[in-house]
Amino acid sequence: MKILQINEIRKAYFLKAFGREPEDMLIISMGACNYNCSYCKRDGQFKGNGNSILNAYDVAMDEIFGVIDKHITAGHRIRLSGGDPCMFPSESLQIAKYCWNKHGQKISLAHNGSSPSLICTLLPYLDYVAIDFKGATPEEIARRSNTLVNPASIGNIMQIIDMCQQTGVLVDIRTVIFGDTDTDDLGSIGHKLSAYNNVFWTLRKYNPVIGCDFLPAENDIRVMADRLSNTYNIPVGYRDKWTECNFYISYQFCA
Repeated sequence: MKILQINEIRKAYFLKAFGREPEDMLIISMGACNYNCSYCKRDGQFKGNGNSILNAYDVAMDEIFGVIDKHITAGHRIRLSGGDPCMFPSESLQIAKYCWNKHGQKISLAHNGSSPSLICTLLPYLDYVAIDFKGATPEEIARRSNTLVNPASIGNIMQIIDMCQQTGVLVDIRTVIFGDTDTDDLGSIGHKLSAYNNVFWTLRKYNPVIGCDFLPAENDIRVMADRLSNTYNIPVGYRDKWTECNFYISYQFCA
């Protein structure tokens, strides 16, 4: 399987909104993606054949299992990320089953929201997921992901959230805030998310990326998070960098 990285540790801060202690996750970053986001934090816009990210490398599944054993023993949750796991559905399921059958641990997943079938397959093995909600319309999602417009893109995300709510899987919805992000579009997303009680909404501030012409966010993201949380009665947080620092949760409705 092609991966970008197999040893990154990140904290699942959003769990605090559901009364759980934030825990460390081992991030297994898969080395291909069906999106072409020009601002991708893993340089995922640079691709070779078959949507493979250029700095990805091949790793045997036995090696991945060895790393998983080490980190679960150390108390870490396993998260499949990317690139995107939807490019490796059989390998993702194999890893999820391994974590459950050998260690009794359900996995976490970070996904761009394009594949309800992936989520459906993995549902019995999921504890919590992070799902991208890149825009309020199919056209906006296509613009941000540098792909063709898919009329079903919003429906795919909502189907994923529905499946997760029905099975008790927690969902961290992630929306990047750009300089031209429309507040009405955020309202449209917030209205959709307000129908669920398993959803946290993370706003991610876009910081300039070399070669990307998107406008940097100048808004006060914390104020925006508070306003959206109050308006739509859902827990909202923000991260102003890709790293784990400066993560904030609006607690008004986290009970």
